Amino acid sequence: MSKYIVVYNGLDNNDGVLVSTQIAIDIDMTKNSAAQFLTILEDNALVHAQELDGNVTRVSVIGIYTLS
Repeated sequence: MSKYIVVYNGLDNNDGVLVSTQIAIDIDMTKNSAAQFLTILEDNALVHAQELDGNVTRVSVIGIYTLS
């Protein structure tokens, strides 16, 4: 398992930024492809953003950082 920090903005339907935050995620890269990795990151970020503000409809990932 590797731990990643995902920095992102949570956007509304008009592309307005409702939240700007980060989330830590543990992912086992030996079991996931690059496409699956990005989907996992985006899905987790969206769920987190919607917990912070229910009007978030999508996320824009700003950065992905690996913790060692």
